[in-house]
Amino acid sequence: MSKSLTALGLAVSALALTHLPAAAQTKVTNEGISATEIVIGTHQDLSGPVKGWGVPVSNGMKMAVEESMPPAASTAAKSN
Repeated sequence: MSKSLTALGLAVSALALTHLPAAAQTKVTNEGISATEIVIGTHQDLSGPVKGWGVPVSNGMKMAVEESMPPAASTAAKSN
């Protein structure tokens, strides 16, 4: 009886630990979204010891956005 109770407790704990983070992320907001634009943000280190990772990631994100937009929209985004 003790082993089955322990196994049940572990199963319930594992289920709770895997589902609680997902439940915390279900907040629905419209921040950063409008009829004409979607704001995308990131938190990257652009200086210091890990800038070797943050700068290329930030540049890659900017490049991907520029490549996905039509030429006129890309020019307007660069001017902002």
